[in-house]
Amino acid sequence: MKKILFIAALLTGGYAFAQPSANIKLKKGQTITAVSVVTSDMDMGMMGSMKNDITTYSKLEVTDDTKDAYAVSNTLTRMKMSMDGMGQNMSFDSDKSEDMNGQIGQSMGDRINKPTAFSINKATGEVTMTDKAEGSGGGMMIGTGDDSQQLSDMFVNIPAGTKPGQSWETSFTTKGLTTKRKYTIKSLMNDQAVVTITGSTQGTTEQEMQGTTVNVTINATFDGVSQVDLKTGLVRESQMNLNTSSSMDMMGQQMEINAKSNTKTTYSFYFI
Repeated sequence: MKKILFIAALLTGGYAFAQPSANIKLKKGQTITAVSVVTSDMDMGMMGSMKNDITTYSKLEVTDDTKDAYAVSNTLTRMKMSMDGMGQNMSFDSDKSEDMNGQIGQSMGDRINKPTAFSINKATGEVTMTDKAEGSGGGMMIGTGDDSQQLSDMFVNIPAGTKPGQSWETSFTTKGLTTKRKYTIKSLMNDQAVVTITGSTQGTTEQEMQGTTVNVTINATFDGVSQVDLKTGLVRESQMNLNTSSSMDMMGQQMEINAKSNTKTTYSFYFI
């Protein structure tokens, strides 16, 4: 069970999408809710194929606004999932007590409704974990990737004066993975921009699975589109397609995995 959850998290997560943003504009007391829907198909060679549908609901609260950074709290409030593959058919809804008492619920119990505190640097957009609730798992969230990456995905920094048709590029390396992205302004209307995004993630990274270090080599390409609020840099809606070819070295055995996934995320903004 944990092996299946690990593979689903790794290959349908947000590792390929994160990017540093600048000039973020938030306000103390502001709340941002995100609903992310991930559908994926994975081919794992001799182990067979697996199909996943995962929906996550999360809430970001801006708890403080200092000179250099925003203090925020991010909480995974609900997760729904269905998996079909590797000889198993599973479903899960964290809102159902019987599901939370089952195998998946026991694996995810330290993630649901456990707030994690972060700091977002105003100048660079760097997201840093500052504290987490007791028992909170942190790290990888199924279907959405690392929490800090998920927060970065909420913003796109559009250079001043950029016009439709113009592009800019970013590149960063984290945990052995290098992600390159190209942004192109598709259209500008009132205070909203439609931005197309293409890019790739390549490299080898180490992950922990049941106390064992797993080496994962990833070659991924992605493309998508985001609707961005020009005044704040906040993304209102994004849709990304990901194609991944990867290999996992576990206990001297290598597993080749090919995956395709689509992620659609909608953000809502309000004040408490």
